[in-house]
This record gives sequence, C-alpha cells and structure tokens, in this order.
Amino acid sequence: MSTTLFNVKIFELEGTAKPTNCISVEEEITDDVPLSTIRDHLVKDKKLDSDKARLAFCTKDGSRMVDGTKFGVYQRLIKGPAKKKTTKKEGDKVEGATDGAESTDVAKAEDKDDEDEGSSKLKVYDIYLEAPKTKKKKMTELSESTKELLNSKLDMNLVKNQPALIAATLKELSSTYKHESFKALASGEVVTGATMSEKDWTIVLRNTNFLNGQRIVFSKNANGSRTFQRIDRAPFSAFKIKARHIDSLDVADSSIVVKQEYRIPIYVTNDESYVNVFETASALSNSMASSSFSQRDIEASAGGGLFGASLSVKGGFSDSESKALARSSSSSTRSMNITYNFPRAILHLDPRGLELTDECARDLNKVDDADSLVQFHHDYGHFFAGNVQLGGRLFASEHFSSEEEGSSTKTANAMKWSAAASFSYGSFSASGSYSKENNSVDTTENKSSSMSSQLSWEAQGGDTILCNNPPAWCPSVKPFQNWRVIN
Repeated sequence: MSTTLFNVKIFELEGTAKPTNCISVEEEITDDVPLSTIRDHLVKDKKLDSDKARLAFCTKDGSRMVDGTKFGVYQRLIKGPAKKKTTKKEGDKVEGATDGAESTDVAKAEDKDDEDEGSSKLKVYDIYLEAPKTKKKKMTELSESTKELLNSKLDMNLVKNQPALIAATLKELSSTYKHESFKALASGEVVTGATMSEKDWTIVLRNTNFLNGQRIVFSKNANGSRTFQRIDRAPFSAFKIKARHIDSLDVADSSIVVKQEYRIPIYVTNDESYVNVFETASALSNSMASSSFSQRDIEASAGGGLFGASLSVKGGFSDSESKALARSSSSSTRSMNITYNFPRAILHLDPRGLELTDECARDLNKVDDADSLVQFHHDYGHFFAGNVQLGGRLFASEHFSSEEEGSSTKTANAMKWSAAASFSYGSFSASGSYSKENNSVDTTENKSSSMSSQLSWEAQGGDTILCNNPPAWCPSVKPFQNWRVIN
C-alpha cells in the first residue's frame, strides 16, 4: 500500500500561500478522483481543522476550484504549463526545437516523471485552500443630525435635579420616675435596740424566729432513696438566748448596783438605709413609603381610496397603573426597679450568747440511728445563721412593652380602548366610533398592636399590707414589732 502526503497551504488575500498542515493518507490517489474525495481524506479522523475543512480549493494564484474537479486536472494546474526543452548538437547551435519535437520531448519527460513517481511508494502533492474573505465595513459620511448629536453635551448636572433630603429627627426618651410617688412619709420616734427591753426582744424573737435553723426537706422514694424538695425554716428552735449581765445607764446613784441578768441577744445597731432606683427605656420606629406610576398610549390610523371609495380607520389604546405603599412599625420597652432597704440591727448569734433549749438537748440524746437523725434535722434544721440582720425591705418592679405595626396599600388601574371608522362612496358616507373604559381602585389596610405591663411589689418587714404603697410602707418599719429578718 502506498502513502500519499498532502502539503496543505492557505492562499491569503494578500497573494501569499501559508503552509498550515501536512497530512498523510494511507491510500493510493488516482487522477480520476474528484477533489471532494480529497477533502474527505483530509477531514477524516479530524486531521484537518473544522474551520479549514469548509474552505474552497484553489490554485497557486488563488483561482477557486469546485469540488467536482478531477484531481489529475487540479495537479496539472498546480504544476503549471510544461517548460520547453532545448537541445544542443555538436557543431550546430539550436535555440529551440520544432513543434513536433517539443511535444515529443515533453511527453518523454512526463513519462519519465511518472515512472519515477510510480517507482516510489511515497507521493507528495500540494493542496491550496482559499482563505475566507472578511467583509469590509463601508465607510459612510455622518449626517448633520448625527454630528450635531455627537457634538452636543448631555445634561449630567445633578445639582438642579437633586431631591431634597429627608431630615431625620430623634425623640429623646424621658424618665417616668416621679419622686413624689416614692418619697417616704414622716413618722414618729425612732426605735433602736438600746431603747428595747427584754420583753421587747422576746416579741422580736417570736415574730422573726431568728433562732430557728434552716432545713433541707427530702421526700422518701419507694426504693428507699430520697429526693430533694425544698429548703425552709425549721419548726422548732434549737437555741435560746443566754442570760447575760447588762450595765444599767440610768441608775439614780453610782452606789446602786443591780445584779440582774437579761436574755437580750448580742446586737449592733445598723440603720444605714438606702433607696435604689434603676430605670431603662428603649424605643424603635421604622417607616417606609413608596409609590409608582406607569402609563402606556398607543394610537394608529390608516386610510385609502379605491374605485371612487375611500376608507379611513383610527384606533387607540391607553392604560395606566399606580401603586402606593406605606408601612410603619414601632416598639418600646420600659422597666423600672426600686429597692428600699431599711436595716435596724445586726444580731451576733454565737456560743457566747446562745445555749441549747431543753427540748433540743432531750431530742439530741434520742438520736441513735439514721432515721432518728433525719427526724432531728427535720425538726431543728441543718444550718444555722451566725449573723442575722433585722429591719424591713421592699422591692418594686415595673415592666412595660408595646408594639405597633400598620401597613396601607393602594392600587389603581385604568384602561381605555377607542376606535373610529369612516367610509364614503359617491354620495354615500358613513362613520362610527367605539370606546370602552375600565377603572379599578383597591385599598388594603392592616394594623396590629400589642401591649404588656407588669407591676410587682414585695415587702419583708414593716406593714406588708402596704407593699404597693411605698411612701406609706416606709414609716411602718420603725416599730420593732414589724422588724423581720432581711439578711
């Protein structure tokens, strides 16, 4: 099997040929095959690029060849006309041969070339493809109106068309605390521990139970385990005030000696009262408004005459749409906490001023197992405070929140059709018109609001019935009968 080699060249518009591909074909190419077969061999197995496979065949000088041309003819055109062969004989100088001799010599030379080519298994051919022509843009002179438009300046000034800016205003929050509503009222004499007798302290003890310990309450489960429930004050007191000698400061004479002991706890007067007011407030509001408008107008007319008759028709269409939307929302929160702390005295409860009660000592001797120990703690508690602060305390709390939201939407649509026609023929004429209009307006409004307010008062000591009236509650802390454990 012989091998054929094609040197593919692209004939450029400038008149030069540019080599681009060298493609081998493992088949024998004869002179009677058309150029379309050669193209099939070139594009087979994508040997030639797709953009070049569409190009037309041409000769060396760019003459286009159709695909039906025989390959042998194409090669003759590529090689060009045969050159004349000159012969020289000894003693006789001949510039050229005769016509018959010339034909004979050319034929012999071609036959010799064919024999040389046939003797070789590799045949090489040149293939020329015509480069694609690019369209040149036709240069035309610009019209005067076009030049005027290009030379004119666009209105790009934003100052005169600048919209007015919206001024944002802030609303300053103000306090809702009114001192008159929480100001303590005046009252009678001040009571301190130094002016209290043993009987007075006994009343304080019975009202406050400051000698009772704190117990941890458990519940007993079916499997014998215990579950924590709560912590509260034990029902029985494990201790009592130890009697102690107190020097009298109001004896009539220094020679009078009173040797009497009193069951008055060891205390320190502590009446550093204070009121704490803590208030917070926040407000947020949002608003948005938008509107849009669009309109479309279409109008057309036509007229004509034929055989003495004339007809004219005119029609139009117009529609418009406008939308407006407004939305606003606001929210506010406010809280205020007020604490009144009126301490009166601090008691020091340690072994120097306490002793076991008879009941506690008797029950303690009965503790001999786990159940009796649990019962002992249940009666007398697990913990005991070494320092107790007596007095009164009130806590007032106010929490307020509100939310509002509203939206309004308005949509308007309008549409109108109109048509008119006129016809005339000789002395006869007729005309007519028709119009139709539709309008619609849709308005939607939504509003929602919510509010929550919480007020709470909590009092320890004083007249607790007046807990929601702090000014009236404050003087009620002075009497020792109203003292309670506040810390």
